[in-house]
Amino acid sequence: MKTRDVVSGAALMALSAVFFFQLTGGEEAMFEDDIDPMLYPRYLVMLLALLGTLLAGKGLTLRDVPPDIPVFSRRTVGVMAVLLGY
Repeated sequence: MKTRDVVSGAALMALSAVFFFQLTGGEEAMFEDDIDPMLYPRYLVMLLALLGTLLAGKGLTLRDVPPDIPVFSRRTVGVMAVLLGY
């Protein structure tokens, strides 16, 4: 079990639930064509919840394997230097 993936997935699901309940409410149409401007953000929040669920499921099904790549390498420091220079 990968604890980081489970915790991250649960956090994404909780955050998407908060966003979804903030987006629901005032169900009045703002335009003549009855277009709801909050429809697209609701779909994005549902996608965020789905991806959080997949991440948590992946963390529950896979076993924890130590990474082969070190956290800091010359490449990491180089990318950070380029970003700071930019």
